[in-house]
Amino acid sequence: MFSAKNIISLFFVLLMASSILAIWNGSDDSSSLPDYNGHKIKLDGNYYVIKTDYGDVYGYTYPSYLETIEFVKSLSNAINPAGEIIILFDPDDEYINYIELFRSELAQRDLYNLGKTASFAITKENDEYSFPVLDCESAPVATIYLRT
Repeated sequence: MFSAKNIISLFFVLLMASSILAIWNGSDDSSSLPDYNGHKIKLDGNYYVIKTDYGDVYGYTYPSYLETIEFVKSLSNAINPAGEIIILFDPDDEYINYIELFRSELAQRDLYNLGKTASFAITKENDEYSFPVLDCESAPVATIYLRT
């Protein structure tokens, strides 16, 4: 009644059918991504969105693809008591488009979520920017210098 060929064929048919069901079941949400450090990540249009206790964090790159940024304790100590933080940058940097994007995200989302206000300054005169010219030593408040 059941030959060895039939049993083997039936086994492969069941294996393929269960594989298709497993793939179908696992792909119910196309915007769902693996967790990262215990945080849920979703793809929302062009942004990766990480849900945190402090609000949503948006980014263009999946977190594990980024290099590690280490903050020294003195930076944390300078930012915590400061109400205002100056974001300083070189207007002639060859990667100014990336600096523009980063400083905008930093001022509008990250520092805002920390209860800080951001102002901007440049390292040298430039016709495109009306920000004050400063350097890290002459800045009156805590300063983050963005450079590539």
